[in-house]
Amino acid sequence: MKDTPPDALHSDNAGKPSLRREPRAFFRRKLRLMLNDVLAGLHLRVFDSVAMTTIRTATQFNHVIDVGVADGTPDLYARCPDARLELFEPQPRFHAELEQGLMRQRICRLHKMALGDIDGEGHFHLTGPASAS
Repeated sequence: MKDTPPDALHSDNAGKPSLRREPRAFFRRKLRLMLNDVLAGLHLRVFDSVAMTTIRTATQFNHVIDVGVADGTPDLYARCPDARLELFEPQPRFHAELEQGLMRQRICRLHKMALGDIDGEGHFHLTGPASAS
């Protein structure tokens, strides 16, 4: 029993990320579960990620929430042509392009903020291309 990690003693923790071992995955899962609880009453749900090949063009979504939009996600928008887009992008350098391009073509709303598991303000450290920041 001494050599068994504490997380392994509880079968409830099997396959779930722990704060100690995988802090990013832990908080990502926690945020996803919290959002699912909030959105369940609206008959919405959160997907951590979706492979574009699994979304059929004929799929009917009422809303798509794109977090960290940057230049946009055209493959997603094309596969959900009638969905209202909720766009979350904290970086001002992308706002004008989104407002003059995508927002004139689609029903969407731009939220000029980031999403996180706590209220507050923070600073971004940007390195490399937009898709990696």
